Amino acid sequence: MKKSTCLLLLAFACVLVLSATAAAADRYAVGKLGVFFPDESGFDEGPNLEVAMGWGMSEIAPRAVSDNPALADLAIEAGIGAYASDSDSAFGETEFTVMPVTLTGLYRIPLRGTPVEFHAGAGPGLYLAWIETPGDDDLEFEIGLHVQVGADLQLTENLALVTELKANTVTEDIDGAFFNVGLRSRF
Repeated sequence: MKKSTCLLLLAFACVLVLSATAAAADRYAVGKLGVFFPDESGFDEGPNLEVAMGWGMSEIAPRAVSDNPALADLAIEAGIGAYASDSDSAFGETEFTVMPVTLTGLYRIPLRGTPVEFHAGAGPGLYLAWIETPGDDDLEFEIGLHVQVGADLQLTENLALVTELKANTVTEDIDGAFFNVGLRSRF
């Protein structure tokens, strides 16, 4: 899985770039590591890495938020990641590595008076997939959708522990679910 290692390193480098661009109170960078559970039977669980930059509505549309404070709980995240899986059969090993580029609309639900915040979101994604089978390699570019739910535990004023369940629907080859844990840093 040389491609997946390269993609994971690329995604990690993106965290550094995203962190450097954040500069306002309602902007944040998030990095998540997790496990990918493929829908396709016969494929093994694999690694998942995601990084994203998020903007709250008070950053995007401050006047709208001042007119309607409920909008302050909405956010938009742009992310990039990599996940992989493989399968062994009598015909040899099949591997796939996917690099999703996603846009997520999030609704954040803070539990007032506690350090906990729940979130739910969905959005589109562009998925670049390398599929390697015995005797054949294939590069696919697909459009898909994802949904996610999670909870954040505020550790400090600007740092939170993130947990998340996520699922995507792209093609039957690369669909699946994810469990991620990470850190979100507000700047």
